[in-house]
Amino acid sequence: MTPGHLKHRILLQHLTDGGDEFTDDAQVYTDFGKRWAGFRPVSSKEIEAGSGEVMNTDVVFTLRSDRSLAGLDNTWRIQHTVQHQLHTFEVTGVLPVEDSRWLKVSARRLHE
Repeated sequence: MTPGHLKHRILLQHLTDGGDEFTDDAQVYTDFGKRWAGFRPVSSKEIEAGSGEVMNTDVVFTLRSDRSLAGLDNTWRIQHTVQHQLHTFEVTGVLPVEDSRWLKVSARRLHE
């Protein structure tokens, strides 16, 4: 992947404990930071070529890897604006690509 393909601005959010005096164990999503990312829908060929398991993945984001993303896992969310509408995606998997310079993040869209 070339850096020119990272043309989508996304917001990464992670799950934190947000308890206050009114709620005991409320968990809220806190903004982690904005990144440039590649964005593409998952094709039906990729779904069929999987290991026989049914994957609940709609899209794949490609990010430049750095140390701050070491804790990125399936408790995180990604917000991305598609055609002037904000969409929220739940991270379903994170894979390093090639020589660990890139991260491939599979996600599914949350219908809110």
